[in-house]
Amino acid sequence: MRYRILYARHRKKWLDLDAPKRFTEKLYCRMQRPQAMFTTLADKYLVREYVAQTIGDTYLIPLYACTQHVTADLIASLPDAFVMKSNHGAGQVKIVRNKHLEDWEALATLANDWLKTSYSSYEKHYARIDPRILFEKLMLRGDNQPPADYKIHVFNGEREQYQFIQVIDGRFDHRTQNFFMPDWTPAPFNAFSPWPPSTNSEVIGRPANLDTMMTLAETLAAPFGYARIDVYLLDHRIYFGEITFTPAGGNITFIDDAWDKRLGSLFPWPDTAHALTAPSNDALAQIKA
Repeated sequence: MRYRILYARHRKKWLDLDAPKRFTEKLYCRMQRPQAMFTTLADKYLVREYVAQTIGDTYLIPLYACTQHVTADLIASLPDAFVMKSNHGAGQVKIVRNKHLEDWEALATLANDWLKTSYSSYEKHYARIDPRILFEKLMLRGDNQPPADYKIHVFNGEREQYQFIQVIDGRFDHRTQNFFMPDWTPAPFNAFSPWPPSTNSEVIGRPANLDTMMTLAETLAAPFGYARIDVYLLDHRIYFGEITFTPAGGNITFIDDAWDKRLGSLFPWPDTAHALTAPSNDALAQIKA
């Protein structure tokens, strides 16, 4: 009942948990009854093994440390700049450009507080993640800001495959959001959002390695009816971010409500996943090319 109430509060509609048809309904069903593998692949630490085995570890952001307890001594052992984040939450990210300008004990306290926090009781696969803190290489583009976040939504429909790209920039400052199709034309839909579209040519210009990005996303999402694959671009290189199975906690609201039904029709149901296997030699050759 709490899922039905939450859905009605956000969507002003009744949630059908028995025979979901809308995209958002199927996301809510996933939150309530997630597949066991979702916990592993939503874990920002454990998912690295799946990525390395599936597309190669060259796409992973360098990892300095992973721990279940942070101390000032650990921070002292890290490079001067890094990103500190939890493996189980959203928004639990701290960019450290120069650790010598930070209070190391305060950083440790912040990280250990994250470890005590359950990210979501509604998205059950997140609640089951064993919390850890990751310290990764800090990646900054020319304007000294983190690179844009390319969120590639992949629908593996039984009769039709469909993708679109959600581009988020300025995640820690002035956030913007744009939607594109795989050929980089504007998407035929939009979503209600407090974030305006970007006008930065570096963000809205077609990436030179767009085809490779799409191939990587399709390969990582291949076992699932739907998955969102997040990647970053920096110095013409692609880096994996995360895999998301229930974006926005299921509360994406399209300006044209018909798209909730349209995308739902491309999301195979019942929600089952194929075996997680390595890609074919042809797929690997395409990725490397």
